[in-house]
Amino acid sequence: MNERQYKLARMLIDHDNFLPTSFYSKKLLVSTKTVYQDLEALKLFMKPYAIQIKRLPSVGIKLIGEEQEKRAFITAIEDCLNMDNYSPNIRRLRIIKDVCLEKETPTLEKLSKRFMVSKTSLYNDIKHINQIISHNEVVLSSNSEGLVVNGSEFLVQKALKQLIFHYSTILSNNSFKENLDNFFEIELIDNVYKLLLEDLYDLTTKVSDYYIRSLITNLLIQFRRLEIGHHLTAEESFLFSSIHYMETYSVANEIIAELEKKMNLHFDDNDKEYLSRQLFAHRITNNLKVDNEKYTDIVYRLIERMSTIEKIDLTQNEHLFNSLLYHIPAMVLRLKKGIRIENPLLESIKSQYSELFSIVWYALVIIEKEYDVILNDDEISLILIHFQIALDSQSKANNILIVCQHGVSSAQFIYSKIRRFIPARDNVEISTLEKLEKADPTDIDLIITSLDINHPMIPYVKVTPLVNSDDYVRMMEAYTKYLIKGEKFGEVNTLQSNVASPTLLKFMDPDLIRLSVKVDSKEECLDLMISELERMGHVNKRFRKSVCDREKLGNTNLESGAALPHADPSTVITSHIFFLSLKNAINWGDRNIKLVIMINLCEKDILEIRDVVEELYHFIENEESVDVMSNITKPEEILKLFSSEGD
Repeated sequence: MNERQYKLARMLIDHDNFLPTSFYSKKLLVSTKTVYQDLEALKLFMKPYAIQIKRLPSVGIKLIGEEQEKRAFITAIEDCLNMDNYSPNIRRLRIIKDVCLEKETPTLEKLSKRFMVSKTSLYNDIKHINQIISHNEVVLSSNSEGLVVNGSEFLVQKALKQLIFHYSTILSNNSFKENLDNFFEIELIDNVYKLLLEDLYDLTTKVSDYYIRSLITNLLIQFRRLEIGHHLTAEESFLFSSIHYMETYSVANEIIAELEKKMNLHFDDNDKEYLSRQLFAHRITNNLKVDNEKYTDIVYRLIERMSTIEKIDLTQNEHLFNSLLYHIPAMVLRLKKGIRIENPLLESIKSQYSELFSIVWYALVIIEKEYDVILNDDEISLILIHFQIALDSQSKANNILIVCQHGVSSAQFIYSKIRRFIPARDNVEISTLEKLEKADPTDIDLIITSLDINHPMIPYVKVTPLVNSDDYVRMMEAYTKYLIKGEKFGEVNTLQSNVASPTLLKFMDPDLIRLSVKVDSKEECLDLMISELERMGHVNKRFRKSVCDREKLGNTNLESGAALPHADPSTVITSHIFFLSLKNAINWGDRNIKLVIMINLCEKDILEIRDVVEELYHFIENEESVDVMSNITKPEEILKLFSSEGD
């Protein structure tokens, strides 16, 4: 029972005549569908009482029964709500909703009356909430207007997701969808579920439960924040990183078109880009289902044409074929109907990929002739994205960044010099020092700069603004050393890789080694790992609760930056070790961690736990070792490390 349902019950008692459901929906600011759902909930709750909801077609609804029974009914609802309000976790959950997901700013006075607690208790609640999201640079605070959340919109949404996962873990007796009902209106939840699981079924059918739950949460947060007027700001990122998530841009536009019709939401360019990033991060584009035979021939001819021009065989690239087969029919329909889709990266793409842009335009002539349409620059650039991703995957393109202190002209001069000796497939981008410091540097392979930049993990070459012969030699040496030979930069190997670990290897599985995984919180990380183990059948239904219960008892992290979550052996079906390194460190109780190793031995193997732990601690006993392990990029390197063959 929730407060909206209580208000509906109160109105039914106050109005002793038949009224249409539209009357109640307007009063409660929800759809008639939601009113009907709430009526069903009230019917279940009123079974012990001699009252009933009577409905007359084309007339309305009315509560029938004696006043004494009605009073007993409403008192029971109030008692139920009061019990919930006295629970600190439910109270904190509702504070989060009021502060972050409602238009009206709540005050301490109103919350104190509502929950019947002192302001001191509320300050403790705020402190507790802030501790959960402490590493997100977001904070709840009280000012003259009331309780507010401070932080960039991107970080606020990230913190909200962490809080939702946190309280969903605590309220583990409910289903995931029921837990979402604590934060969002049923209508919004139903819209998002229908959108992902019905309208976009072909795209989501093979996506794991973890990614679906995670994406549903992200979308609910973004859409609700948009409803109350909060838009995202532009993220600092490099074009060679951004171009990958733009593969989902047309899918994002489909979703936006549906939502703008259904919910009257307005998305600006930054909101669209963020939605594209979320779809890409949740692996939506990797599961395109091909069923449009009508366009099969033209797509194959286009790929064949590009293969001939680029002198590289792309005809066997299944992902490229499926992506284009999904994209092109919708593109042709847009062009025939005069619907224009805008690519926010258009100018950057035309500048950095000018040669490929011209080639793609030339290749697309066959589509213009076939369907009697004229392609605009935005559509050409969106097709280019699919081909650039395919070219990157088939002939590894390096990402090189130029950072200068003398402005764009100096950087452009260095750019022209570099382009003379590096392969055309490599991506070269000009950046400022400020952008380098703010953006995610993960995808950068080499920095060429006229500044003193001492980046610990990215190879860099310092050159003079005019690039003399000595600079050429240094650039070519760095390119050969780091990008051709693949030598590691700035990595001091402190691992005792000469130590054989036979017991570790016995329980290691290449399918349970996940590297550079991007999650935002401990709860999200555990959900991902547990969901995968459930899917693979390695654990039983009690495993999830066992892991969560163990985490509540105390931190399972080490000072070195690794975490070792585990469960009751009786919940493990097949013994295994799940190894997961993180793209970005996350908070795990009282410190940040980069590595999560879940050791799960069933009852019959429990006697081997000592050997497993002893062997593992050789590799995670200090921070330097954990740093090195978290930077390994291939599962086979992890397995080799645990064998006596490591060097």
